[in-house]
Amino acid sequence: MLTPTGSLPQHLKPVSSAIQGSSLSLTPQPDAQNPLQLNVPLPPPTAESRREAVRQATAAADNASTMIRNARGAQQKRLNAMKVSRTARPDDLKKAGDRMEKVVERGAAEVKKIVDAAKKVLEGG
Repeated sequence: MLTPTGSLPQHLKPVSSAIQGSSLSLTPQPDAQNPLQLNVPLPPPTAESRREAVRQATAAADNASTMIRNARGAQQKRLNAMKVSRTARPDDLKKAGDRMEKVVERGAAEVKKIVDAAKKVLEGG
């Protein structure tokens, strides 16, 4: 539903025409109770569009997982450099490494949870 804020009735026709003229195949309809409101019914997604959305969600999850692994590797290099140069105590380095692993695990679990939820919604219909 598109509700123009502060719109005047003369703006509805150009907005409606622009929506109809787009490549989205949508047909806005004026609302019976509110003359400043356009209702734009959206068609249900097709099986093909759902599969494509699942594919894109999976690709985004893979990308996020790669970024998490890369960040983990970069942090491990920093910690190893500190260890070699002896700029930090071994106990502090161990604590930092443990914290880093917990953050990585939380991030990976969050990505998995989000993608699984998206897949469930998209595949469930």
